[in-house]
Formats: sequence, C-alpha cells, structure tokens
Amino acid sequence: MHRRSGRRGFTLVELLVVIAIIGVLVGLLLPAVQAARESARRSSCTNNLKQIGVAFHNHESAKKRLPAGHQHCSGNDPGWSWGVFILPYAEQTDMYNELFKATTSGSFVTLSSAMYTLKNTPNSLMAQTLLTPLSMYRCASDVTRSGNNLADFGKTVVHLAVSSGTFLPTSNYVASTGTTAPQNKTDPGGVLFGRQAFTDDVPSNGNFTSDKGMLGVPFRQITDGLSKTFLVGERSGATSQAEAQSPGDRKASFAAVWVGDGCSTDGSSVEGAGRCYGRVSTSVALNVFNNTGYNGKFFNSLHSNGCNFLLCDGSVLFLTDDTATQVLVDMGLRSNGGP
Repeated sequence: MHRRSGRRGFTLVELLVVIAIIGVLVGLLLPAVQAARESARRSSCTNNLKQIGVAFHNHESAKKRLPAGHQHCSGNDPGWSWGVFILPYAEQTDMYNELFKATTSGSFVTLSSAMYTLKNTPNSLMAQTLLTPLSMYRCASDVTRSGNNLADFGKTVVHLAVSSGTFLPTSNYVASTGTTAPQNKTDPGGVLFGRQAFTDDVPSNGNFTSDKGMLGVPFRQITDGLSKTFLVGERSGATSQAEAQSPGDRKASFAAVWVGDGCSTDGSSVEGAGRCYGRVSTSVALNVFNNTGYNGKFFNSLHSNGCNFLLCDGSVLFLTDDTATQVLVDMGLRSNGGP
C-alpha cells in the first residue's frame, strides 16, 4: 500500500482570503505612500521658493531694489520678466548674459528680438537658452507639460513659433502684484519706482509691476513687514485637478513662463500681462482653477489642500485652501497696515 503524502496545498477559499488580506493592506498603505510622495514634492517646491528668495535678496542687496516684475518695451511687445532678472543671483549668470546680451548698436536684445531668433535660427545658443527648463521654476506636484502651450506671446512671430510646437518652458511661480490687475505698463508719477512715468496706468499695490528698465521696489517700501507680505506664489498649469491628472493632452497654459511677460493686455487674458504675475482678491479663494474671468491671474497649485508662498523675508509659508480671502489680501499688499 502507498503512503499518503503529508503535503497539502491551499484551498481556493484560503487563497481568496489571502488575496483579500493583501488587497486590504495595499488599500491601507497606498494613501500613506501617496501622502509621503506629495510631502516630498511639496518639500521640493519649498526649496525652489527658498532658492528664488535667496536670489531676490541677493538682487536687492546688490541693486538696492527688487527687480521689476517685467520689462515694459512697447504696447505690442513681450518683455523679460523677473525670472530672467534674478538669474545672475541664482548661479545662472551664463544664461542671463546669453539672453540679455548687447547688440552691435550697444542696446540690449529685447524678448521680442530673442523670439525672432527662436523662430529664424532655432539652433542658436540664444534660442536654445530660451527653451531651457529650470528646475527652480517648476513645482514637482504640477504634472502638466513642461512646455507652456501659449496661444500668443506678443507679436505674430511668437504665435507662429508656438503653433509649430515650440513651447516656452513653464514656471509655476508668479510674482505678487497685490489686488491690482497685472499690468503691462509702468506706474504713473514714479510712485512705485521713483522715476518719471511714461503711461497713465494704475500702479501695483503689491510688490511688482512693469518698468522700462529692470528695477522695482526697495524693501523699505514694504511697510507691512517683510515677514507678512507675499513676494511670490504658486500657479499650476491646469484649469482643474482633474485636468492635470487626466491622460492625454495635459495643458500648461495657465501657469507662467520664466523668460518673460506676454502681450499688451491689462491682465484679463492668460496670454497677456498676467504671464508672470499673480494677485489676490476678497472674492477669490486659493486653488480656484476654473472661475470664469479669473484664470491665469490668481494663485493655485496641485498640492493637496493649499499653496506655497515665498514671503519677502525669504521664508516660505504653506496656506491651506480655507485661508480667509481677507488674509490673502492683507498679505498681498505691501503697505495696507494689515496683519
């Protein structure tokens, strides 16, 4: 007679129980893993903003003023932004010199001229520098495209370059312009910059607006206190969390671009002067993505439940979605006497 083997396998019921247990454990662990990953991404974003803050402080120390929000050239031309002006103070001097070089006539290349270079000689060093993504301007939580699919960026040549698939690199950080619309003009009477005005526009009540040169507000004009006032905040490239996470052609057009500011609008268009600015309002909360008329002007992010802000003292503050809009306004203005 044959002996029966003492070995036995799992029954179907036991196997199903084990699979169910594993499924439950994965279900419990997955949110924790996702939270840990988001925490790391938010930390990376914080480090980006601190690096930007150091560059701003180095600029203010050297020039005695913050940089202008963007350089105003003419009504139809785009202009270099603060993202270019702080490059020498963020260990990117070679990029700055290539972008902002002098021509044979002794004047500096404008962004409009640089965009012509991008279209006509796309393999040139200047063109390639224009297309270089910089990690310090990109939030790890934003999963939209790294190239910003702008509909327009000033003159027709830029539109042609974009329509052919040449996208400028996205930035997730925009400079605070207070409650006023991001302007593509300078401030009247030299109120903000202490020099002769050349338009009749309303000056920003935040820390940034445009200038014919490259210099902006000195720290002494931020009378609410450097630790209580926004310098830079976040903006994602999507119009909603769902759009950012969806497969297919994820947008980037609602974020900024680090090289400059767009065409001559008052900020009512996402393709316009709001390209490197963000503002605050008592009627708009954080992380409002798709509120008609507000896209491209306010602050939002793809972090869970809030946005990072760089304050004027160089520190970074994470504000949650339920932060009172009046608090946002108080921190967005440079001299309103708010908390």
